[in-house]
Amino acid sequence: MSRPSRAVARLLIRCLRGEPPTVAGEAVRPGDLAGVAEAAAYHRVSGLVHRALSAAGGRVALPGDEMHRLEAAYHAAVRDHLRTLGDLSAAGSALDAAGVPWLVVKGPVLAERYYGSPGERAYGDVDLLVPRGAFPDAVDALEGAGMPVIDRNWRLLRAELRSQVHVELPLGTLADVHWHLVEPGRDPFELPVEAMIERSRPVSLGGQEVLTLDPGDTLLHLALHAALSGGHRLVWLKDVERAMASEPPDWDELVGRARAARAVRPLGVILRRVARTLGRTAPREVMRGVEGGALAKAVGRAIDRSSPPERSAGRWSLGQLEARVAGRGPVGGAVQALRLAGKIRPDRAARTYGHAILRPDGDLADRRAYLDAVRAHPRP
Repeated sequence: MSRPSRAVARLLIRCLRGEPPTVAGEAVRPGDLAGVAEAAAYHRVSGLVHRALSAAGGRVALPGDEMHRLEAAYHAAVRDHLRTLGDLSAAGSALDAAGVPWLVVKGPVLAERYYGSPGERAYGDVDLLVPRGAFPDAVDALEGAGMPVIDRNWRLLRAELRSQVHVELPLGTLADVHWHLVEPGRDPFELPVEAMIERSRPVSLGGQEVLTLDPGDTLLHLALHAALSGGHRLVWLKDVERAMASEPPDWDELVGRARAARAVRPLGVILRRVARTLGRTAPREVMRGVEGGALAKAVGRAIDRSSPPERSAGRWSLGQLEARVAGRGPVGGAVQALRLAGKIRPDRAARTYGHAILRPDGDLADRRAYLDAVRAHPRP
């Protein structure tokens, strides 16, 4: 997509902040707002923008069918959420019958608990987290209940020790079934998944009780996920903002968990962007601890000015680079930067084996070797 105009970017930010979409005295012609629906879809905030503009009572005139596209996206998110709830019930029944503990992460939990409306937080799949030692049993239980694993390249899964497999649930929802929340062979962050599962708490989704991460782990995971993804889509920043507002964490405990996970720098980058973009700030002493020194702060603010997330168009930018290298150290950061710039070829395993879903490779022995390697992996 083309880079959003400044008028479109300002409109998106105001909608996400809960501010009036227009400012008195500001001259905005309908043509200036062409591309709002496209930009909102790219940033995955169509439902929030639709709600804000609907509440404005027609004071903002969008060109063409832009408002209809936003409305359609809102209703599609509601429909997908209802389907996911049905699929969660089926998946949960299969895992419960096998004695496998399981958590729901992001997706439907964000939509209901943090946004308050499934139409305002669309998601494309559902993330399930199970203990590493129970991962093979979880895969077998879901397949035994008629929910197939759609990954077919078991040699690649084993070579890279992927942290998840993809499962198709009965009504068509795609589930990412995780035994870890980062890729152990490629990311240096030490999320203590087993401890996170022990700290989990129950929440209600559409009347059914499920487990999810506690508030501190939720916020840390959302921030780390945003940074690993580039931190350039507004939905990731809004997720963090909603978590901060809905269930404020114990900030000292959160920073301590981030240090233990080696994720202080990614947390700092995302909290800084949330403050600048959405106006939600962490306590000053927290920011002093996670933003780095004076030079790091100055560089970060310069990057925010040159690469504001609300004007992202998907092309690589300094903002994406900063987020993706944060916390990797000088060598790891340089390697990641070269990889993102296309100067380093993809991992040898991917070149050798191909795509996890699109290219079948391996047999039942390779499948068992992957599942056994996960069970034996030492990472907590």
